[in-house]
Amino acid sequence: DERELATARRSFLAVVKRAENTGMIWDGDITVHTNWGTAPTLLHPLRLTLTIGGGDSLHLYPLDSLGQADGYFPFYPDVDGAFRIDIDQRTMRTPWFGIERFFGPTTESKPMNPPTAFDVALFPNPVGTGSLNVRVHVPTATPLRLDVFDILGRKLRSFDVDLAPGTRTLSIPVAGLEPGTYMLAGRTRVGITTEMFTVSRSAASFHNP
Repeated sequence: DERELATARRSFLAVVKRAENTGMIWDGDITVHTNWGTAPTLLHPLRLTLTIGGGDSLHLYPLDSLGQADGYFPFYPDVDGAFRIDIDQRTMRTPWFGIERFFGPTTESKPMNPPTAFDVALFPNPVGTGSLNVRVHVPTATPLRLDVFDILGRKLRSFDVDLAPGTRTLSIPVAGLEPGTYMLAGRTRVGITTEMFTVSRSAASFHNP
């Protein structure tokens, strides 16, 4: 829409570093005459994390060459009120993304001043045929809900566990998940977080003892 990015509900994002047509001929950093190549255009894939403030929830839509989306990844703000969006073009394979933010009342209960952050780390990532290890830190005792979403925004799996204060590592089996990018959403009384992970059959996997 026509609003500034900080308040816009819908935005378009292009993520591009280097692009080159197939068959281009170079002399140093200059193309040779009119040898500009042909389609398809090749892109250098990027991995990056974007931080966007504002809103109660956010949908990230990977777009195809016609600007169409087959699905979306849902995101929720962390305890600081910011969305942290992980983009990996090695698996998403597009330079174009639509962003839709939702403003207004939310049913999530969030603390105003948590003593320390609710934090989640995933490893190994990419993960192969074993389990995805989820290291979780919470400042106080709380129930934890973990949801796994695919690129179409479909909830595939859910896990519930009661956590004591401190750090704990959980294991989520990835058997049955096709290779690709997924999102893990974690919800507790002390915060909400989302993390992206990739399932790759060529990746080595291990279990925590």
